[in-house]
Amino acid sequence: MPARNPEEICSLFKQYMAEGDFDGLLSVYDPEVVFLNQAGELIKGKQELKQELNRFAAARARFDFISRRSSSQTTSR
Repeated sequence: MPARNPEEICSLFKQYMAEGDFDGLLSVYDPEVVFLNQAGELIKGKQELKQELNRFAAARARFDFISRRSSSQTTSR
């Protein structure tokens, strides 16, 4: 199921992580994903990201997301 907005991306991430569904989890990422891990290392591509996320799954990490939308104001003169 593709996400249609940021809130759905967060919801799907939490769902797939809780289920241990890494194929589903990786589906929310671009094929050329670049991820900066906590150690400051660049993780490139879905295969490397899967290895990185396996660590979170093994630790049973819990993810909470807060989505905020910014409003841009345009003024006319």
